[in-house]
Amino acid sequence: MSETTFCIYEGRNIPNTEISEEHIIPLSLGGTNDLVILASKSINSVAGEIEGKLGNELSMFLRRNEFDVRGHSGKRPVPTYKSGRIKELDLSVQVQLDKRNKEMRLYSPRHNRFLENAESAGLTIEFNTEIDLTTKIRFTAKVAIGAGYFIYGSLFARFAKVEQLRALMKLDKENMSDDLKVIDPMVCELTHRQEQIREMGKAFGLSSVIVVPSEGHIVFSVSCLGEFCGMLRVPADTTRLPNSGAYKWGHILASDGKKLTRGSFERGFLLMKELAAKHEA
Repeated sequence: MSETTFCIYEGRNIPNTEISEEHIIPLSLGGTNDLVILASKSINSVAGEIEGKLGNELSMFLRRNEFDVRGHSGKRPVPTYKSGRIKELDLSVQVQLDKRNKEMRLYSPRHNRFLENAESAGLTIEFNTEIDLTTKIRFTAKVAIGAGYFIYGSLFARFAKVEQLRALMKLDKENMSDDLKVIDPMVCELTHRQEQIREMGKAFGLSSVIVVPSEGHIVFSVSCLGEFCGMLRVPADTTRLPNSGAYKWGHILASDGKKLTRGSFERGFLLMKELAAKHEA
């Protein structure tokens, strides 16, 4: 047996003692234990930072709470903000937002208890939360690296410009390339096909990765807990990739949080057309 294993995130062989399983999409964001690859343990610090930031952003945290996605810890996710304040009372509070149970709870350190609803009814609750505009696209790059290798194996490592995805994931500005296109609906209008890919990603499974090779590049579209995270177009020699059967027109990885479903983009496209026809009928 070989004493080393290739790590797609590092782009080199790593001693087996430094290798562990890496969840392409973490359990806390709707991933599954079926969607893993072997990778260097060193990726845990970079991936953990990105995944932690994304999971704690308010919109994603509320989705984690709504779907009760608990991850490895088994702890129920309830967004809690310790720097809250009731404006009219000038009272510091901790704010708990429980979308799943349709309630907001306010804990007052001054009173050493949760406030009754009547005590805060009609008052203004303030709290701060941070959003890093790079987090989702860095996460998309991280998922694209793992998913590309999961689907295509060594062909992806050889024929796609994976180093551009690595640079984006690590925000390594010296090695980032304009050849890697970030397709952001907040900045530019999506083409009809890009809209289809995005909507397919949100429709299939709890979290998903859609991979669509075209001439000279591969498009990766990533969604978590029903929320679109990002779309990237990475240069690649796609003539070397399979394009039949389960890989025709591309490939879809969809997780319901417990098991992985996968198949061709062609099949997913036809399913979406069938669903649209039923809806119109």
